[in-house]
Amino acid sequence: MRSIASSMVKSLVGRGDKNDFFDRRHTDLLSSPNGKMWWHSAPLPSGQRIKGTHQDIDRQFKMWDAAQLDRVNLNGANVLDIGANDGFFSVAAAKRGANVTAIDANWGTWPENLKYLSGQWSVPIEIVTADFRTYDFGKKFDVIIFFGVIYHVENVFSCMSLLKSLLSSGGSIFLESHLTNIESQAPIWEAASDLFPTSAPQGKSTVGLAGISNFLLPNAVAITSLADTYGLHCDPLLDNDYCREDRTRGIFRLHA
Repeated sequence: MRSIASSMVKSLVGRGDKNDFFDRRHTDLLSSPNGKMWWHSAPLPSGQRIKGTHQDIDRQFKMWDAAQLDRVNLNGANVLDIGANDGFFSVAAAKRGANVTAIDANWGTWPENLKYLSGQWSVPIEIVTADFRTYDFGKKFDVIIFFGVIYHVENVFSCMSLLKSLLSSGGSIFLESHLTNIESQAPIWEAASDLFPTSAPQGKSTVGLAGISNFLLPNAVAITSLADTYGLHCDPLLDNDYCREDRTRGIFRLHA
């Protein structure tokens, strides 16, 4: 597998040209263009933007920027998007020339939205409907996009061990998570709860559905400590518009 760790270069695309996926401009917003609800506010080749659930329609762009993925040479890289949802990040990586595998659980809008979006942009994406914790990918990945997932898994330790095993030598994991609002200089994993006032409810009614309920809500130090347990370095990427505008979220780059 090709290492991309030494290929951190600044993108020349910038904000994008007309009809480019990374063009932040849009003519108007479309609600449910394929008859489904959308989480991601994804751009379309027409210059329109799909209206996602969040009021900030640039939220996914800000996440991409915060993770500094434009500084990674994705051309020819094997990329795994875990919890890919509507596919904004899968399509973005594919538009940068990556070989993308997108995986998510079988729920209401998956994989119809990703198929719609990747079809609009004419990019090939390997789509897998399965639980990433038990699926046999049969290969390793240069980049793993792990946005909004870790607080949905019951066992963060086995999860991190799995991610490490899926990572190519020199590769990187880009992890985004809900963060606890408990202030501490020590590692904290706050247990989500429906019984007590916590940073997020557990959502106990959906415990049996992969990737839905909340379990443990970390602080930034907890992510660093968890990464270190499995021999990974952690670079907190918190000084950006995305994290400043929403203090409940954090983005991190994990690498060997």
